[in-house]
Amino acid sequence: MDTYRSHIELHIRPELGRLKLRDLRPEHVYTMLQAVAEGRRAAMVHRVRATLRTALAAALKERLLSWNPARDLDMPRETWMRVEPWTPEETGAFLDAVAGDRRAAP
Repeated sequence: MDTYRSHIELHIRPELGRLKLRDLRPEHVYTMLQAVAEGRRAAMVHRVRATLRTALAAALKERLLSWNPARDLDMPRETWMRVEPWTPEETGAFLDAVAGDRRAAP
């Protein structure tokens, strides 16, 4: 299943499929995106929204809509944990600990 189709089948249609295009509002899109966000990274939410936004832009071009309710939404930001690299002492301790292990570097 290609990515766009999976976005539509797994996320967009189940949440928004019951609505007529003319009734679609940003609140509906936000609700759908909240459902997508459960247990997923913000990047996935952005990709699903991009798929919907592109489809609605095509509907706008065909004059099936007068505006795109997925266009100007405040989106969640990705949060990243700061990674602290090991100190030379920590690296040495790790290498000493795995020395002799069959999976250790030669």
